[in-house]
Amino acid sequence: NGGCGYVLKPPYLRHNNTIATNSMASSSLSTNKFTPNSYSSNTPRILHIKIISAIHLPRPEQAELKANSVDPYIVVQIFGAPRDCDETRTKTIYHNCENPQFNEAFEFEITFPELALIRFVVLDDDSLDYDFIGQYTLPFECIQPGYRHVHLYTIGGDLIANAYLFVHIVINSKSLAVVCFL
Repeated sequence: NGGCGYVLKPPYLRHNNTIATNSMASSSLSTNKFTPNSYSSNTPRILHIKIISAIHLPRPEQAELKANSVDPYIVVQIFGAPRDCDETRTKTIYHNCENPQFNEAFEFEITFPELALIRFVVLDDDSLDYDFIGQYTLPFECIQPGYRHVHLYTIGGDLIANAYLFVHIVINSKSLAVVCFL
């Protein structure tokens, strides 16, 4: 946006450039409401995320009265248009908060990338409750492919010092969805 502060809406949200895929979409144009099931995106993407590990996870604040061990797992959530919303989780790594190794890959289809948010949530798997450890949320359009450190934040938005996830990200168009993780 050239630093001007203005971000242009995606083409399917602009009234004069919207392409309807069926007759129901024509009625939604007249009411000025966005109905994702009646539009086709020109740029569907396949997001491949491999959660490799986490480093220096703190103990949850609620865990002071519980056992000393932390049993972390990671939830990856996609928020956006209803057809893009999804959630998945890794396996639990027991008794390891310093450097848990997950090595799990996930695949998500993102139909409206301009509207999608990706959220990483780290939780402590406890028989009594699921305690929050940290999170990070970013727009899909801001994700850079490759190996990345994802810094974790508290639920209040404060940075958790030295705590992060190590992930590998690949983004393909739907027609090029074949990918291998090394």
